[in-house]
Amino acid sequence: MMEVGKIYKKKIKITDSKIKLFKNITLDKNPIHESPKLARKFGFKGPIAHGMLAGSLLSNIIGNKIPGAGALWTDCNITFSKPVFKNDILSFQSKILKISYSTLTLVLLVDVYNQNKDKVLNAYSTVKFPKNFLNKIKKTNQNINKIKIIKKKLKLITL
Repeated sequence: MMEVGKIYKKKIKITDSKIKLFKNITLDKNPIHESPKLARKFGFKGPIAHGMLAGSLLSNIIGNKIPGAGALWTDCNITFSKPVFKNDILSFQSKILKISYSTLTLVLLVDVYNQNKDKVLNAYSTVKFPKNFLNKIKKTNQNINKIKIIKKKLKLITL
């Protein structure tokens, strides 16, 4: 069910193989991602994962869940708060902030936390969604309206 303000969660582990694949795809061979000595020299406890590896995982949410198949990511503003390390388990908490029916776009806020509950990044994304996503939204709104009606009836009974 898609609803403005509702939080959707997803957990993803940052593995050594994800880091290596990302390095090979992006050609980013910065040694801070591999050398413990260099990472410590720059004040980190060990090699850090590529920031955009964590940022790119937003695509998992947009392409598979919110809004899902047919989505087109049109804009994103990411703030990296803390480094991500190999074996971190990232918790993605996504919330639809706004839906525009006229332009078929939504604004999605994603806050990402590690296993220690430290916020490592947040992102505001604009996403164009396919018309069939409107059916999910309408269905959710109908269910919300039914719940509101039931709550009103319950209040009348209990007063």
